[in-house]
Amino acid sequence: MMGALVLRNIRRCLFTCPSLAVLVLLLLHGLLGCTSVKSVQDPSLACAVPAAQENSSRLSFFLNFARSEVPPLNLKINAVEIFDGDLWVPVSFDTREIDTKKIGRQQVWLGSIELYPANYEKVRLTFSPEATIVSQGQESKMILEELETEIPFPGTFNLQSETSDSIFLSWDVESSFNGRNLGPLAITLTTSGLSPITANQIYVACPDINTIYVVREDKKWVNNSFFVAGRPTYVVVDSVRQRIYVLCQEDGDIKIFDLLTNSLADIISLPMTFRPIFMSVSADLNNAYIIDDLGLLSVVDLHAGNVIARKRIGQRPIYVAYLPEIKTVAVSSSMDSRIYLLDEQDLEIRDQIVVNGSPAGIFRKDGFLYVAEEQSNSIMVYDFNLRTKVKSVFVGYAPHRITGLDNNIYVANSGSGSVSLLKTLSNRVSREIPLGNEVYEIVASEKEQVVYIGKNDNEDCGGSVSVLDNTSNRVIAEIELGARPLGIAVAGNGSL
Repeated sequence: MMGALVLRNIRRCLFTCPSLAVLVLLLLHGLLGCTSVKSVQDPSLACAVPAAQENSSRLSFFLNFARSEVPPLNLKINAVEIFDGDLWVPVSFDTREIDTKKIGRQQVWLGSIELYPANYEKVRLTFSPEATIVSQGQESKMILEELETEIPFPGTFNLQSETSDSIFLSWDVESSFNGRNLGPLAITLTTSGLSPITANQIYVACPDINTIYVVREDKKWVNNSFFVAGRPTYVVVDSVRQRIYVLCQEDGDIKIFDLLTNSLADIISLPMTFRPIFMSVSADLNNAYIIDDLGLLSVVDLHAGNVIARKRIGQRPIYVAYLPEIKTVAVSSSMDSRIYLLDEQDLEIRDQIVVNGSPAGIFRKDGFLYVAEEQSNSIMVYDFNLRTKVKSVFVGYAPHRITGLDNNIYVANSGSGSVSLLKTLSNRVSREIPLGNEVYEIVASEKEQVVYIGKNDNEDCGGSVSVLDNTSNRVIAEIELGARPLGIAVAGNGSL
């Protein structure tokens, strides 16, 4: 009760003293998130994020354009707020520039906030008076007749405890014009909605905020989100059984969600000493292969919910891949610079491959094994038929993950913030694609013929997913999340 009263006083101060906005936001963030931070060892999660307040929930705000073609406008949103029936609660005071020509058909992330469960009535956007429009190649000033726009919920929005919902604002730009000026803005509001079609979606785990974002593959837009407790890291989608398996690092378990409702269906508890750091699955999605921070590899029966084998493999294993063509489990052991090839059931070592430096991601295609050698900034190409190393190919700095589509091999370089493109016919780098920030996980979608690359911004603990076209090898979309993504799963792919 005392916390709620303090929060209400802070809201009232912000409402009456806008000049103190920055200071109040910092204090508000501290109260909502407490003063503790989560400390993690994984370098891809090395950002200190305030711990969530118990029973609080998260709202993420996104802006879409109602029509695919919009006039070339440039304007700024200075604030996003939500009304709780008494006061306006600030979501963000970070200025978001809306350049419709640059954004195109993409979605704009406006901000996110942790809130206590309550009924909320409407959202308010505050715009800067500075706005321009381009007509016949000439840029001219444009007048906004209203600098504040209130968008009501279609009925009162009841925020439940321990949820992570998304609010979508759809702006019909064409219908917002009043002559040459922007009159009352035609913006409608919807909340997270479930789709009966699950095959055309990707799932992105954001461990810092205990959230899984659901993205429509056709539009490359966030379509939904849901709460997952315990720092969700890696996700596997079982489209046949209509389930999502989520590895949770902090809780040390696998949470199983229904694919249609995104509701928790079951939990597979792992041993108490088991702090999982990576998960892969078998081709039939019956078994999960999990590495823990003790250096042990475990096989978990996803249907029975029990550990069926557990062994120490090498020194500090950090990555595991299931190779369906040969029914073998491959493990990257970073300390002894080896790839161990194991029996899929009892984890007995069948063979081992010596690599240069510290191995990370593994990818197999057309009889070749591609291994990311992080310390030597190269990709090792290994011929399975000849049982020998073919070559090492220099790529970007600190290659981390590998995937492939058709004759293309894509390498995510975490240190240089880029993706290297190799051609399988020559096993040579044909292009280096700069992405900025830090890149970690990379997943291919065979249906859409695109590659999804998770990008982290450790300066503000933000992140996004870049979408790379397999034909042009250009970035065709940027999915903003406002949080750093880790595991990415494509429905129908059946793998990470």
